[in-house]
Amino acid sequence: MTTLREQGLVAIEVGLNETAGKDRNPNVPYGADEVTPAALDAAAAGAAVVHFHARDGSGNQTWTNDDTYREAMRGLAEAGSDVLTYPTYLGGDLSHVWALAESPPP
Repeated sequence: MTTLREQGLVAIEVGLNETAGKDRNPNVPYGADEVTPAALDAAAAGAAVVHFHARDGSGNQTWTNDDTYREAMRGLAEAGSDVLTYPTYLGGDLSHVWALAESPPP
């Protein structure tokens, strides 16, 4: 088996918003309506994986809001993107991960 490294290939992962705020960079996406196009841009630029934090429109972290993750993931799927995404997982509360597993985006 030939590895990606042996083939000269890499897998790029992009962290879209993490804990950065618009005060430091006005391009940091908040909410699914901003995350979806930013993730599509990252995928078009070569990202294989896009990670993002669920945040509301004001930028507040909503770590376990499965609806925010689902909405952004749905937007990516509807746009025909096959970029991989995954939610934030902190500490012991994985309720949003289980909710996404039980009711995944299309």
